Amino acid sequence: MINIQATNFKGLIATIEGKSRAAALPSNLLDPYLHQIGRDLRIAELYLRGDYTKEPYISGILYLIAHLMRERMRENGHEVTKLKVNEDLFHVLMKIYQRYIEREIVARVVGGRCEEDGDEMLCALDLQIASFSENEHFVSS
Repeated sequence: MINIQATNFKGLIATIEGKSRAAALPSNLLDPYLHQIGRDLRIAELYLRGDYTKEPYISGILYLIAHLMRERMRENGHEVTKLKVNEDLFHVLMKIYQRYIEREIVARVVGGRCEEDGDEMLCALDLQIASFSENEHFVSS
């Protein structure tokens, strides 16, 4: 078992801020952030299922998912100043992100990275976001 440090939120922001959404893909995260976010996602999953009593630390998770959404909306011509995500959508997006974080961790441990994972994850996120009305998940300036 790896000793994973507490989530370095300031470091994570410094690494991602101002970059394209590709910066938030699991395959582009540095090992410490990948492990920290992977742990945080697992704890959040267990907490939501009632198998864990301590509240999860989700700031890093929220930041990465918001970055992916905000940059995608920019690509589509929306300048986004605020994101408003309902709880149901956030849980779905979190599960998608968790799947690809865990796939990347396994790929780094055993080898055999799937180059399509990033595109598949972005496609899955886009489909979920599109399934909610525009007003439910973002406010543009």
